[in-house]
Amino acid sequence: MRKRKILLVFCLSVTIILLSNCRGSFVRTEETMNLNTFLELTEENEFSFIADKAKFDGLLNGQLHTVYIGSSRLNIYEYDSHEAMLIDSSLVGENGSSISSIADPSLDDSSFKITYFSWASPPHWFKRDLIIVLYVGTNNQIINFLHENFELFAGRGF
Repeated sequence: MRKRKILLVFCLSVTIILLSNCRGSFVRTEETMNLNTFLELTEENEFSFIADKAKFDGLLNGQLHTVYIGSSRLNIYEYDSHEAMLIDSSLVGENGSSISSIADPSLDDSSFKITYFSWASPPHWFKRDLIIVLYVGTNNQIINFLHENFELFAGRGF
């Protein structure tokens, strides 16, 4: 009986220690990532930001929203479905500097087009659930935040 109590106290202590070290950056798993949960996650990680929730036309088919963290701009593409997000993410070239006009190779090749971009800084393309995040820049704090919470699928570091 005494061994059980000691084991229970030990397990509780380890759990408390582990949980106390989980503040700051963390990966949100219980909610679907969309623009609103992205903004909440940004705030929880103590980034100050300005969000332009107006919808713009962008490079991809998702609804483009712009978020500024300090002077750094992030383009957030929001989708109605995970499948639509995956299709658009497949359009982005591995180096992050090209975007194809179609993702389905079974479609007519005559409509296939690739657009190439020359970025002012390295592009970083991330995805999760219903959003794609494009960050063109070198701020390691932002890059680390994105790496911890999203999947890098193209651009620098891929």
